[in-house]
Amino acid sequence: MKSGKSLLGICFLSIFILFVMNSNYAMCETFYKPNIIKTINITGNAYDIDFSNYSDNGINYDIFIASGHGGLLKVDQNLDDIEQISSEWIWRGEISNKNQDKGWMYYASGLGGYRIFYIGNDNSSYFVDIQDTAREIKEITSDKILVLSEKGGVYLYSNDSRPTLISSIDLSGELSKNSNEKLFYVAIIDEQNAYVASNQNSLFLIKLSDDGLTSDKINTISEKVKDIEKITVHQTNLYIMEFNNGLIKYGISEKSAPEFEQELVFGNNELGQYISIIGGKLFCSTDKALYQSNYNYDTGTFDIENFMRFNEPEFAAAQLSYNSASHKYYLNTYSSISIVELQQVTTTQLVGSIQVSLSPEEAITEGAQWRIDEGEWNNSEITISNLSVGSHTVEFKEINGWTTPPSQTVDIESGQTSLVSAIYNTLSPSKPIVTTGIADSITLDSAALNGVINPNGNAITYYFEYGLTTSYGFETPSIDDTEGDSSDKTVTADVTGLAPNTTYQFRLVVCNNEGEKIYGDNQFFTTTALTLPENVNAYNVLKEQSNQCSINYGEYVRVFGASGGSIINVQSGGRVECVNFVGSNVVNIDDQSGDFTVRRSGAMVYLSNATTGTLVKIPATKTSQAINFADCSYSLVITNGKVMLNNKEITLIKVQL
Repeated sequence: MKSGKSLLGICFLSIFILFVMNSNYAMCETFYKPNIIKTINITGNAYDIDFSNYSDNGINYDIFIASGHGGLLKVDQNLDDIEQISSEWIWRGEISNKNQDKGWMYYASGLGGYRIFYIGNDNSSYFVDIQDTAREIKEITSDKILVLSEKGGVYLYSNDSRPTLISSIDLSGELSKNSNEKLFYVAIIDEQNAYVASNQNSLFLIKLSDDGLTSDKINTISEKVKDIEKITVHQTNLYIMEFNNGLIKYGISEKSAPEFEQELVFGNNELGQYISIIGGKLFCSTDKALYQSNYNYDTGTFDIENFMRFNEPEFAAAQLSYNSASHKYYLNTYSSISIVELQQVTTTQLVGSIQVSLSPEEAITEGAQWRIDEGEWNNSEITISNLSVGSHTVEFKEINGWTTPPSQTVDIESGQTSLVSAIYNTLSPSKPIVTTGIADSITLDSAALNGVINPNGNAITYYFEYGLTTSYGFETPSIDDTEGDSSDKTVTADVTGLAPNTTYQFRLVVCNNEGEKIYGDNQFFTTTALTLPENVNAYNVLKEQSNQCSINYGEYVRVFGASGGSIINVQSGGRVECVNFVGSNVVNIDDQSGDFTVRRSGAMVYLSNATTGTLVKIPATKTSQAINFADCSYSLVITNGKVMLNNKEITLIKVQL
């Protein structure tokens, strides 16, 4: 309550806008837009690309491509000649001794080891078993290489044609056991230090010494990062590409725990893909566009808040690389390699500023703030510069006991500062007092929402708002209370149909007899998770004589397919990973198709039911695979370079069937 103040009971709002001149008229930035010169399509997916100076019969094979199920490819620098030199599935590659006629190439095969190829006349090979799926490999010094296995192993090998194990550490105990977390990425700091990261939010600092490898887990990135897609180090900065939340920069000057500095949040639900740093330019791509920012030599950092966006379809999910031998730039996507030139582009944007003053002082003390275009909340008298010319929306923060000024549209003009003033007014002492409580009785798909109301003599109507964000989107049924007393009342409402292991926001809303809405503070709760296993707990190898198996509720089985085709029966709540599925195969699923979401990673297709826990991972091939649900059937096939489920193209973005 705000009794005794001069504004008590006064219901008016005063907002005015003035313009004053300043010197901030425009921002000019120079970028380098990739211009595609030539493109060739490849088999598989271009997961990684590296360069060497290997010559064979007069052809310069400068480019080596780890192409997933397409194997290891070598391509000449003009993209005229392409050859497959290994048919095994591979993820990442690293070329050593790049300037010698005979060097070797390491690559993470993803099939239980990594293989070394001589880049010479005989193309001979040598295999080293690391007992787990190899996901990333990096040359850390001229005589040492670092290999990651997805289950948590970090291995240090000698960097020669017959590598031997020097040291190893096991980080599997640091990974989450119930979320299928795996080690995926390496970023080299110097010859004694490297970062390794999981596919979620685990980051480790790996140190090399005479005694071998040691590691320190870093816990400072979890608030900003949940799903790591790539990491890289440049000078004193660590860059993390987060799959859903954009690009995040950390300072690492002391080579210890990184300190958060900046983030770039991509728009339009874009999903992060690649990071490249080439000649003082930072390139990063999403599934919809390629972004580029210049290096600021005055501050020693990339200005990640002012990226230029190139949204041509060819630049989506693309990695830009530079071959110092041929002096050419190459752009690799999941299905092609292109030669590109960097065309200089200069952009000029007219800009202005805004300053917002809030009153009275008591409201500011209790948390009154403002923001523009749904950005960060700002205090009174703060000036925001470099706003593009045109219309912008200013909002004011809700605080208990005060009326909130309505949102305003403000026109920003070039070289001018728009001055905005807004007044908060105290609520009448007769307004109901609303307190959102703590949710309880939480299950997989339901919860009880609680709160306390003091009607303060009003006849009221109340309900709860709830949803995945503070925009809510759902309401419980309204309940009328016509008693009009002034005592505290505990109220509750049950909500059902929720998703397992999901965080929901909620608040209590009360309407008084004047039709005014009073909001309780926001609270949140998380539904319980399914208690199904998250990691494979059984294996099954099918043969032509016995080419079918059943997956029961609660099982998580990796099935190796029979050469003549396989039949997999999946009970509701069962989980299966299909490996080596060639020919025509059949998967029968007990659940209804409408309960499933589907996405792909490379050629692997993920069909998952969040309610029952049913999960099917199956590779798409050029031969049709039959997916039979309880209510309908689908055909899964690769056609014209696209993964199709009937007439639906399956992409990196999760969609509902």
